[in-house]
Amino acid sequence: MRDTAASGVEAAPLYRDVGIPLVEALTAFHRGAYAQTVARLQDVRFDVWRIGGSHAQRDIIDWTLTEAALRAGQRDVALSLAYERLGTRPRSFVNRDFLRRAERIAA
Repeated sequence: MRDTAASGVEAAPLYRDVGIPLVEALTAFHRGAYAQTVARLQDVRFDVWRIGGSHAQRDIIDWTLTEAALRAGQRDVALSLAYERLGTRPRSFVNRDFLRRAERIAA
């Protein structure tokens, strides 16, 4: 991916701006580096559409971001993301659980 990002091919900006940060964020989540995950995903979350995928696949990115904020103890970020998710799917058990968990983080 880094070779493609550094090349002159048409897809290079996509790799550089979205693909690599996304893979780095998911790798950070896997390693348990949740604050790093939040930082990387916040940078690219609104650009993920550029690499395609279904709405459900793109939702996994926001879901991962919210979970990472919770695990990192980032109360304000987690609350904001939980409320954002609830705004689009107010009956979702997962979204209500995100909010409940965010509210339990010490202020």
